[in-house]
Amino acid sequence: MGCAVEADESVEASEQLSSKSSIEKVVDTYGLDWFDDETNVIRAEVYIPVPARDVWALVSDPNGYGEWNDAITAEVDQVKAGETIALDAQILDGLPPTHSVEKILAVDKKLRAIAWHRDFGFGQVTERWQIVVPEGKGCRYITALHEPKVLGFFMNLTVTKGVRASFERFAKALKSESIRRFP
Repeated sequence: MGCAVEADESVEASEQLSSKSSIEKVVDTYGLDWFDDETNVIRAEVYIPVPARDVWALVSDPNGYGEWNDAITAEVDQVKAGETIALDAQILDGLPPTHSVEKILAVDKKLRAIAWHRDFGFGQVTERWQIVVPEGKGCRYITALHEPKVLGFFMNLTVTKGVRASFERFAKALKSESIRRFP
């Protein structure tokens, strides 16, 4: 779960990378051995027929989330590792959004990956990644939240289904907004 990382500011012409190699690079770079672990991961993904650099522009601007989706909004002074990010997620229908204050763990413009984590104490830390991976003429947006085992048990009993639905609504809205902005 690690330390804050601010990756290289330059964006290489990595559009030619295959989805699998791009995902593997993010997983390897940040030690995300849990990324495909079904037991403690809430995950959503969607193919978006828009270039990765354009979709990344939306994903890497958390303050703009509220303009185009109703699932997750965010507020952050600076989008960089170590900064605090305030999130509001609509997890349970009919109830107000859940408010969470987290820390940005990584912003990697080269690999198009952003992450934040929340420390609940007693070694219970969640870690959420959002990755935009070039795929064909478009890209794949992937988000995954790693839950620690103890906290994950309680989350599965209470909010996991709502978190997954929120992630899926966010992914669907990201696709719609990407297509609208970058036809």
